[in-house]
Amino acid sequence: TGKSIIISSGMSSFDELDQVVHYLKSQAANFSILQCTTAYPTLPHQYGLNLITQLKEHYNVPVGFSDHSAKTATGIAAVALGAEILEFALRFIGIEAMILVAKTPFTNVLLFILFIGNSFFIHIEDITI
Repeated sequence: TGKSIIISSGMSSFDELDQVVHYLKSQAANFSILQCTTAYPTLPHQYGLNLITQLKEHYNVPVGFSDHSAKTATGIAAVALGAEILEFALRFIGIEAMILVAKTPFTNVLLFILFIGNSFFIHIEDITI
């Protein structure tokens, strides 16, 4: 389809990620990988922020962070360590929502995608200065 792919590393070994990355690169796919710990909420010793740089260096693709900590500082730390995409869940007035924030490597646009139930809303903000 030519659309970008975001891979979550949650519950995956490096061997499994190696196989997926090898296949996607062989198909010339545009993709990124999110460091994800599948614990809700994730405790500080489980964040795996150290894996952000490891994933970037090992695969040479954009890397992000799937944040299940429910703490603002964790996302800030992830960006400081090189995360280019943040994904996190919110509960707003009793509604579960997942938000993806990404500055694409190809444009100066910040993309907010808000998923609620089976619907999603997209907000694109031009951040060109």
